[in-house]
Amino acid sequence: MPRCSIKTLKATITVFPNGEFTITLPPLELSLSVGDYQAIVIINEQFSPHPPRQGLQFNPYAVTLIAPNFTFRRQDLYDDGD
Repeated sequence: MPRCSIKTLKATITVFPNGEFTITLPPLELSLSVGDYQAIVIINEQFSPHPPRQGLQFNPYAVTLIAPNFTFRRQDLYDDGD
């Protein structure tokens, strides 16, 4: 079995509507010869030229007490004396 040499590099790819893509390699610090290679491509979906979507906007809602003497103290809710 031939010895396998695996190298890791970070590159930018551009995907076209027809499913093809091009890879733009940075100046290589690795010594790669010209030719064909087998490669595994992992896509980082967080890297996107699209702007982030706008968050939802909610209108304020007035909140009032059920009764002025109603509280949310633990002692009142659970009647456990803590």
